[in-house]
Amino acid sequence: MELTPATMSVVFPEFTTYCCKRKGAYYMSITENISDDIVDMVPVVGRTDKHFKYNLSMCVKPMYGMDTKFLLFAEFVEHYKLQGVQHFYVYVKDLDNYTKKVILRISKSKKRVKQKIWQHSRYVIFADLDERILPLRNLTLKQLISLVSIVFCRNEMKSRPACGMMRFVTQWILKTGANPNIYEVLQLQKTSSYACLSKHIVSCVFLMWVHHVEIYFPTFEGYEVPATDAVIRHYRDIASGDWARLYLPEVETFGPFSMNAYPADLMSKLFRNMKYVLDNVYRPFQ
Repeated sequence: MELTPATMSVVFPEFTTYCCKRKGAYYMSITENISDDIVDMVPVVGRTDKHFKYNLSMCVKPMYGMDTKFLLFAEFVEHYKLQGVQHFYVYVKDLDNYTKKVILRISKSKKRVKQKIWQHSRYVIFADLDERILPLRNLTLKQLISLVSIVFCRNEMKSRPACGMMRFVTQWILKTGANPNIYEVLQLQKTSSYACLSKHIVSCVFLMWVHHVEIYFPTFEGYEVPATDAVIRHYRDIASGDWARLYLPEVETFGPFSMNAYPADLMSKLFRNMKYVLDNVYRPFQ
């Protein structure tokens, strides 16, 4: 039974529609005009519970393009699992069948999440598939941000109760080889880097874009994490398209390149975990 009359609302920020409470409402829908037919409905779910299901989650930028991403995705997930991430929100626009196999294996579910998750996790990371946040003080990422009001500053722990976002310096890791199209063997490759600013996002944010916070809730602000505490390893594929021709000359002006390897103590764990997952996914098809 439809509850009438329909209520006018607004969309702000992007993709967010304000909906007032209404007694007796168990499902809701949105239409552009008051007389439009109802096409789909979603259940009304309470969003005010402060008992978070997860402490640290990852929101992956939407995937697009039909190039194979199976190795990049597996490494992405296993790296952040080692860093304490408990849950992943994956948005897919385009996806090849080969990559789909590993996503379904890792998620262990073929269900599509139709609802946006609000207050589902205490801290949320927004990152691209080619970014790896890496703490440098023998801490996991979960340990580094377990208390949003506590951050490192000059080798001391200081309270920052107004901290609503943590932004990390980026190292550009230049990839000189193409990603494999099928799972046969994994190769480790040395890299070079240069630094620029990027991001990490926690609670207390009203509007988040892909690479920066647009609007904070009142009293909250961002914090720039020193490069001595943590960095983002951002893979740049110089063999792809015209990247090397368009961007490499400018990158060279920032200073000399350096050899920069993934931490050895984490590499063995990462390699073992990735191999276990990919063996289970693709070995039956070989």
